[in-house]
Amino acid sequence: MLKQVSFMSLQRMQALEASKHAIVVSVTDSSPHSVRPQLDGYRDVLRLEFIDITEEHVGAEPGAWPLEPTPLQHEQLTELWGERMPALSDAVAIRTFLDAHHAGIESIEVLVHCFAGASRSAAIAMWAAAYYGVPLVDLSGRGTGEANERLLRLLKLADAG
Repeated sequence: MLKQVSFMSLQRMQALEASKHAIVVSVTDSSPHSVRPQLDGYRDVLRLEFIDITEEHVGAEPGAWPLEPTPLQHEQLTELWGERMPALSDAVAIRTFLDAHHAGIESIEVLVHCFAGASRSAAIAMWAAAYYGVPLVDLSGRGTGEANERLLRLLKLADAG
């Protein structure tokens, strides 16, 4: 069972000591230059790759982009070759991963990181804390005011299924 959800920056994540009593949702971008932290020693790890972008960032209506963009749509909408935006499949993967651990009898801490610990990780942690009814811990010190709105919308759709 999940006992709490903490979100943080990549730098903070790298400074933590691994624990078999914690699972990790690791969010990076797809760039070959993106740092992917060493996460050995945790109970389980879900690695996701998408950039921090929302419809609102580019002046589009919230929810205007496809839920599951094609590779060409990812490239056109992010304006970055090889990058992805958050998609419904990412939200479903997050929910499936957390559901599986929440169903267990052992008390598990959830650690979520992205580069800055302010947008992608904040959105995932906010949703998970509310959905599973567990405490939210801000290890980034930045609050949840910058949480990625697209990712929050997708997570809410994933929990409706």
